[in-house]
Amino acid sequence: MEPKQTNFDQKALKSERFISAVDYLIESKRITGQKELAELTGINESTFSNIRNKKKNVTDKTIYKLLDAFPGIFNSNYFRLKAYHLLAEEQTQAAEPAPDYVALPRWADSIIQLVTEQVKTIEDLRREVAALHNEISNLKRT
Repeated sequence: MEPKQTNFDQKALKSERFISAVDYLIESKRITGQKELAELTGINESTFSNIRNKKKNVTDKTIYKLLDAFPGIFNSNYFRLKAYHLLAEEQTQAAEPAPDYVALPRWADSIIQLVTEQVKTIEDLRREVAALHNEISNLKRT
């Protein structure tokens, strides 16, 4: 199986994201299809088809029409390629802080203990080095 090709062309990526938004609207039954979407947004059905068939790239104007027709549903930064979340609610959830406590697997305790011991060893070495520097300074003075 060949690895999936990643498209780094920003215009094409915007178009792919636009298509994913249209697919979401259809799958979530917010609209019945491209015809209804065309009526709600004022975008020609042929424009949707051309974007889906990769004959045209989506324009910012077309994206704004989609966002205006469905306020509060989509994360506008998703279409600007500045976010990974299509839906506005997903972006909000992702921005929430992590919980204070996270359950760790059992093996993590032994790693934490080992690291803690190493830190103590490093601190001991620093103290020894500081003490040796003091002794050297005292010897130089005499």
